[in-house]
Amino acid sequence: MSALLQISGLAKRFGGLVATDNISMTVAHGQVRGVIGPNGAGKTTLLSLIGGTMQPSEGSIVFDGLEVSASPTHRRAAMGIGRTFQNIKLFDSMSVLRNVMVGSHLRGRAGIWGAMLCLPSAAAEERRLRDEALAALQTVGLLALAEVEAGSLSYGQKRLLEIARAMASTPQLLLLDEPAAGLNPTEAVALTQLIKRISESGVTIILVEHHMDVIMSTCSQISVLNYGKLLAEGSPSEVQNNEQVVEAYLGRPGLEERLAAYA
Repeated sequence: MSALLQISGLAKRFGGLVATDNISMTVAHGQVRGVIGPNGAGKTTLLSLIGGTMQPSEGSIVFDGLEVSASPTHRRAAMGIGRTFQNIKLFDSMSVLRNVMVGSHLRGRAGIWGAMLCLPSAAAEERRLRDEALAALQTVGLLALAEVEAGSLSYGQKRLLEIARAMASTPQLLLLDEPAAGLNPTEAVALTQLIKRISESGVTIILVEHHMDVIMSTCSQISVLNYGKLLAEGSPSEVQNNEQVVEAYLGRPGLEERLAAYA
């Protein structure tokens, strides 16, 4: 498969703190790439650099053949990079449907004047974006709650809503930052199935996650970060049998056993 994302020598420094250090990675079209590592390993920083909410201190990010290292977030989103966050970022007083429609605004062409003048083109565009948002809600299983206020959803439903909003921008690359955090086992299984469905639709995914069941069930390749450096990379079986990976996680109760369960 051809490369959708190529990262070369990527580094991010905050004064004397090096959050990511000389990371290189190639993610192929259609791949689900897992990124794991202990707390503070640089996983979220890596997603922020790819998504554009942070600018790299060094290195290169090439997306779909174009250098995007200096491109702002909205430009990268318009190019096809969608993202969810560790901390849920929703408009609680808006409906579930309107929250999702926010994610598709970059593809709108009517503009503010078209909307203010109630032009037919603006009305047609609003209907199209609404239909696409409803389709995204159906994908994540929230269609029946489209008109409910987002703030009234359960924690697990809010996680799904964030994914629906990211999907409404029709991304080529979807960055998921710990989507299973706080989910119960049943919700985690449903999330795993959702990630597989999104991948099967042709979307490339980078998944940062501590939930090893989700990582091992969905990812074809896994990158392991430790202290900002790329410690190991390979298939789930290669990673779970890597002694350096297990050593990096020492002190995390039960992790070695959970890795061994997939051997």
